[in-house]
Amino acid sequence: MEEQNTLIQKAHQETKQTLTKTEKDLAQAHQSRARRKERIDLAQAKINELETQLLQLAKQKLTNQKQAQELVNNLENQWQEKQQEWQQQSQVQQETYA
Repeated sequence: MEEQNTLIQKAHQETKQTLTKTEKDLAQAHQSRARRKERIDLAQAKINELETQLLQLAKQKLTNQKQAQELVNNLENQWQEKQQEWQQQSQVQQETYA
């Protein structure tokens, strides 16, 4: 009987040790999961920030392209006006010397 009690106590002690180890492993797993979640959250925040920056750059580029197109149009208009002015001056000179 005493031997049986000793075996039961030993089994109980082993069960307690296993339970304690399992609890420690579970706590470590939770900590590890929390760290992973924190890293994922940081990565997602960085991705969102970069996407926002990319959108701002795209908007800026479109604005710059629009401004560049307006500048080209203005230059073309000015060039056409100058050409017309030169043609008129040329005609006046031809009429004057004719």
